[in-house]
Amino acid sequence: METNYLDSQETRKKIELFRKKLKNNHTQQRELIKAYPRIFSCSLLDVIVNQHPCLVGLLRTLTDETGSNCDKNEQKIVNALKKSNYDLIVAPEYSFVPYARVFDENQKDEILERIISASKGHKTLVIPGTFLWKKNGMLYNTLYAICDGKQVFEYDKINDGGELKLAEFLGLTYNPGNKEGFFKWNGVNIGVEICADAQTLAKSRIFCDIHLLVSCGRQTTFARGKYLIINDGDDAAIKVKRTGIN
Repeated sequence: METNYLDSQETRKKIELFRKKLKNNHTQQRELIKAYPRIFSCSLLDVIVNQHPCLVGLLRTLTDETGSNCDKNEQKIVNALKKSNYDLIVAPEYSFVPYARVFDENQKDEILERIISASKGHKTLVIPGTFLWKKNGMLYNTLYAICDGKQVFEYDKINDGGELKLAEFLGLTYNPGNKEGFFKWNGVNIGVEICADAQTLAKSRIFCDIHLLVSCGRQTTFARGKYLIINDGDDAAIKVKRTGIN
């Protein structure tokens, strides 16, 4: 299992050096990614799953609504499932967006089914970021939750975070979701928000054991859980915070 990227003083020096060189250039950002492990690992001591603190693996990857490395992101998720003992794996928004287009329903389902198949026999909850996909002229930005060979939850992004313009460019109509991202898994209350949906859980006064924000360009929300976890694909930023809320 890969360990916390802050554990190594040498790695910290690498990161600071790269940060000084970054000037909003995507190629340079990819160089920064190499200084981090592919999976950020952390334990949530106050969230007990299968009689131990919940072990979380956060996929660190750059994503974008105009295209992400879908094949590599899928492989990272499958490898994390097979080669670790994570209880929860989370990827950022737009982890599954082909370059310069979006998936149709069949293409989206093929990837989803492969991840579902890889999860069989594992008690790990997998949230593989979001998929941009189309059906009947409509554009969707959808998050799925998967565990032990089954899809256990589905949530469509509610608020526009660039989807309206993208839909117009592609000749589609954006179809937003209409329900909050909240579900129970293994006795744990899970809350999820997708980027521009930040604070929807707070407005609905929903309390979670784990509050997840998967995003591409947003790193803040009002926490409504024991732990707030943010995985942002815009600059591969990850935040894990014990909120003090019980």
